[in-house]
Amino acid sequence: RARPSLEGDPGRRGDALRTLAEANALVGAWNDAIDARRAAAETLEEAGRPAEAAIELLTLADRHAAAVEVPRGLEAARRAISLAIEVDRVDLRVQGLSLEGLLLATRGDSARAIETIKTALDLALEHDLTEAAAEAHRRLGVAYNLSSDYRTAGEAFSQAVQFCETHGDAAQRELCLGCMAWAHFQMGDWKRAGELCQEVRADEEAPAGLRAIALGVLGLVGAHRGELRPARRFLEQAAALMAPHEAVAMELIV
Repeated sequence: RARPSLEGDPGRRGDALRTLAEANALVGAWNDAIDARRAAAETLEEAGRPAEAAIELLTLADRHAAAVEVPRGLEAARRAISLAIEVDRVDLRVQGLSLEGLLLATRGDSARAIETIKTALDLALEHDLTEAAAEAHRRLGVAYNLSSDYRTAGEAFSQAVQFCETHGDAAQRELCLGCMAWAHFQMGDWKRAGELCQEVRADEEAPAGLRAIALGVLGLVGAHRGELRPARRFLEQAAALMAPHEAVAMELIV
């Protein structure tokens, strides 16, 4: 039986492109996933579905952030913010601002990054968006980390952990612990960094990226202590966990 054509129906094309993007991401074909995701966002916007287009753009921006592709990430995040404002979706606007701040921090624009993430955090708290607020708390710590203000980063992550515990967001709490471990490592508090990493490793349900951070920090602590054999093992395990995800930021560390 003949397959129906998607020509002339941007909504159906957008849905198909979104499915294609997800399929490519599942098998690690990241370049193909990015191309399909960008096309899906454009097509869904053409179909008059701006909120769904914004969601695709946020996913795209997050992927660019992981790959340290700052200009493309900022372009996607800012377009998502514009669409979110257009349809009065505060939740999507918060996510976009949070991502924009993270990308600004990655390129070294620390002051604007921190200001942008704080705006996202204030909006999230104002509208009781606890999951988005937890994420913004964590990204604020990351921004301080990237600006080499490790003490303030540690304080921000500690506040983020408390917020996540109060609101029952176990996933974000674990992410904050991993990031806090990096801050403590940079401050020279290797004992505390190791304790935080072991707490993350004890969670059997922790995602691969988070376990990679913990293993990477443990490897760096071991290397600085001269414990080269276990350090090498930890770093190799971290690199193996991250390889399928092509997370350049993590690869640069390990």
